[in-house]
Amino acid sequence: MPSRPVICYLRFAYFKKEARVLRHLRFLGEHFDFICIGYGEDPSPLLPGVNLKWHPIQQAWGKMWLKIVRTLARWPGRLIPPLDWVPDKMMADWREARAIISGLEYDLFMGSEMSPLLMGVWQRRVKGKPFIMDYHEYPPLEAEEKRWHRWFHGPHCFRLLKRYGAMAAGSSTVNTQFVERMEQEFGIRAIAVMNAPELAELPPQAPRSDGLIHLAFHGHPGGDRNLDALIKAMALLDERFVLHLMLMSEVEPDSCWRKLAEESAPSRIHFEETVSPRETVRRLTPWDIGFNILEPLNYNHRHALPNKFFDYIHAGLATVCSDTVTGRDFVERYGIGWVVEQVTPESLARLLLSLTPDDIAARKQASLRLREQIHAQKEESQMVGLVNRVMALSVPQSGS
Repeated sequence: MPSRPVICYLRFAYFKKEARVLRHLRFLGEHFDFICIGYGEDPSPLLPGVNLKWHPIQQAWGKMWLKIVRTLARWPGRLIPPLDWVPDKMMADWREARAIISGLEYDLFMGSEMSPLLMGVWQRRVKGKPFIMDYHEYPPLEAEEKRWHRWFHGPHCFRLLKRYGAMAAGSSTVNTQFVERMEQEFGIRAIAVMNAPELAELPPQAPRSDGLIHLAFHGHPGGDRNLDALIKAMALLDERFVLHLMLMSEVEPDSCWRKLAEESAPSRIHFEETVSPRETVRRLTPWDIGFNILEPLNYNHRHALPNKFFDYIHAGLATVCSDTVTGRDFVERYGIGWVVEQVTPESLARLLLSLTPDDIAARKQASLRLREQIHAQKEESQMVGLVNRVMALSVPQSGS
């Protein structure tokens, strides 16, 4: 069997928890072999049929003084461009990844998120290998509401993209708004690959006769995701409403979320076991309404189309969305749910109490129709096409 091209894939994260990364590996793995570098356990068991060699690195747990120094180290690059490399070189995991990559043989480097950008630039200079970057957001405005980001991290990201972003042989991000802005500001010709799961057959569901309305929240419980407002809203709802929480982080018995649930509606809030990304849709399917109520604090949030948004669609759930630009557009264009202007316990309860069974059923049917249009098989084919084009251009031509 002839050898296949090899992609070196780097992400400073736990691959097993990264739905977008796993989808890239799953579909690209039909055509290419992988060497993957990241935190934690080998993701191979989640990727049957993908030829993958795993190189784990240790996540850098910097002390507070080191974080402060690294933040301040983003400033001098404004005047002396080579100093833009210093913040990355300060990180033990970045240095460990670089040492591993130095001894590898591969055909293409792929970086996920912002941190591997300079790694791609470095290996292009040293090894002459092309690289592709997959940006999950628009990095310069990732947390623009925070002062430290506006002063240090955001300008640093902007400079890196301005100086080095267009050196990538290809780039991708999660929606067309980010694509357009990256081309206008940095000359980066990116493609949009949305965070949709694979189109898979849903498990059969027996007709429900319990008269209950099952609500679902899936994802990280961070403060800007308004989980506290949703839990508090349960105290304002009647016995028909049940809330299922599938949180991405461990929920200890004495956690603030369990305490808040106990105070609000203990018998009607259930903490569900978190499953792998490929099992998420199947687990969500029995429920009725999913919540994507991210606070629109910054540019990225206003245009967010997170994994959970498409998980709800593929599970055939209606969606309640906060008033984000792109989220509102999807919900209203496809009729898959409702937009709540302000995310408070009162506004959420008011919306939910106004819904009829027919309202919910109509939105659920709209989601089932939409999943046939937006799914990983279609989205990831664009990523496969991008990699194929870059590979073709990087092959030495005869007689050259």
